[in-house]
Amino acid sequence: MGDRDSIPSPFDDIHPFPFMQDPPPSPHHHQHFNNFPENSSPNPYYHQNPCLRSSRNPITPYQNSCSASASCYGSGSGFAGNAGIQEVESLMGGLRLSENPYRVNAPDVRVYSGLYDQNHYLREMRIRDAVLATMGATQGFNFNNNNYSLSSRNYGLGYGGRVMNNVQPYFSWRLYLVALAKTKDGCRTLQEKIKEGEPEEIEAILSGLQYHLHELITHRNGNYVIEKIFQSTSLTLEQMNIALTLLLRDVRKLQSVCMDVIGTRVIQKIMEKLNTHSQQYLVTLVMRLVTKTLMKNANGSYVIQQCVKLFPPEYKKVILEEIAHNCVDIAMDRCGSSAIQKCLGHAEGQAIFSLVREIILNASVLSQDPYGNYLVQYLIQMELNEPPANKLMIQHLSGGFVGLSMDKHASNVMEALLQFSEPNDVAVMVEEIMNSPEFCNVLRDPYGNFVIQTAMECTQGNLRKSLCYFISNNCGFLHSHLYGKNVLAFAKRCRIDD
Repeated sequence: MGDRDSIPSPFDDIHPFPFMQDPPPSPHHHQHFNNFPENSSPNPYYHQNPCLRSSRNPITPYQNSCSASASCYGSGSGFAGNAGIQEVESLMGGLRLSENPYRVNAPDVRVYSGLYDQNHYLREMRIRDAVLATMGATQGFNFNNNNYSLSSRNYGLGYGGRVMNNVQPYFSWRLYLVALAKTKDGCRTLQEKIKEGEPEEIEAILSGLQYHLHELITHRNGNYVIEKIFQSTSLTLEQMNIALTLLLRDVRKLQSVCMDVIGTRVIQKIMEKLNTHSQQYLVTLVMRLVTKTLMKNANGSYVIQQCVKLFPPEYKKVILEEIAHNCVDIAMDRCGSSAIQKCLGHAEGQAIFSLVREIILNASVLSQDPYGNYLVQYLIQMELNEPPANKLMIQHLSGGFVGLSMDKHASNVMEALLQFSEPNDVAVMVEEIMNSPEFCNVLRDPYGNFVIQTAMECTQGNLRKSLCYFISNNCGFLHSHLYGKNVLAFAKRCRIDD
């Protein structure tokens, strides 16, 4: 596909949460708060936010639930005071944003460096409280105590092998939820909560897993949780749109998920739950970007087939036109050839016109390919009337029937054309071979002799008699030849039957 970083995305200018968008963070975001008087607040929650509290601000009871976060900044540090970003980062023990491995997958880690405002912080706390209300009582997890460790050794979620409990109010509840989804018992618990839960509870769980959707979809346990979210009857249309946007936003990760043996199954299940045209259109736009790669993959091809199978004709056409654009490349691949055949079986009418046209125009090349010839045979056996594929293919291949008849793979295409075409079109093929100076070579060819035998089966009347007469006249070249004698014997049987 070339440079993977160059893959465009229809979501480049779209926020991952179009319904929950916060003001964008700024590298100098703390300067906005310095504009307020030291003892004043931009909103009623100002003094409840440890990220914004200065040494003169009173300590509220809310600090107890955020003590771990407040300790990260040290005593007397805050953006209402004189501490800058570099001071905060030094107090964080060198956890700099530019070196943070979670920057892409978990943008909320920017809270560590104070880049998010108090509104984001309060929303994080509300979501965390919702998760606590949904899961805390069942699992007995206490976010305010250091009694639950998440390290890179156990879950691959730690930073530099250090336990992440010192930042629990901002991050550990998400890590806890992800780790829970990866365990057998935790996976079942989350599925039960999703099945029985209200939309608010499902939203809380989805918010906790939002940055790890692709990771969980390919996990042996976590995939069931993601599948359950999309299949939940309590999921609102707005929540479904958010979840779908999160899933489709990163095209490269989506491609990897579709090519995974577990991920492809989950993606197909999700597609079955897409009920609106806008959702199907969104999936179509994204899948079009990775159609070529997925069609040549054993697992990914099933995702494209599912699109063609379930989506309306106007969206099928978009996918099939992308396949047609890369027809030769895909059809000459083992998985790709089979996938195109199945896509043709799921579509009809104008949706397949462009793909059929490309197959016909490249029939000569594909017929001689070990895998492409199966696609050409499949199209011939469909016996399409609109467009008349077999007639058009015979016209396009005219003048090369002799060479194709003596090719190992193309000879099968020739036999298919003789068996599934109209008598007038069959006559054109047979007469060209009979009148060729290479006719005797075709009769004695390891593959051509089978084409001639099929021609004698599929012709009638005078054309069949003429073909048998031509073969009998070359008896001297055929009766002692390994393959020629078989053609001669078949011609004698045909003359007896006539």
